[in-house]
Amino acid sequence: MKKIKLLHNDPEVIDPSDPSLRMRGSIEIDGNDCGIWEQHDNGTWTAALNTGDETVLRADGKDLLISMIADHCRC
Repeated sequence: MKKIKLLHNDPEVIDPSDPSLRMRGSIEIDGNDCGIWEQHDNGTWTAALNTGDETVLRADGKDLLISMIADHCRC
């Protein structure tokens, strides 16, 4: 089973022009950088994976997003 971590980035890197964005960070799978994640004010979580096909996942929560990343990741 892959070890997936959603790492938090410094809050100052959040784009102030996107008021819906709450948090953002990088995705680490088995110690490798594999993309970025974002949490939005409406409860939506998104992940953009470095898979070569511009995969973007959307989920209604952190745990669901992690599960979706595990299903789709080729890192």
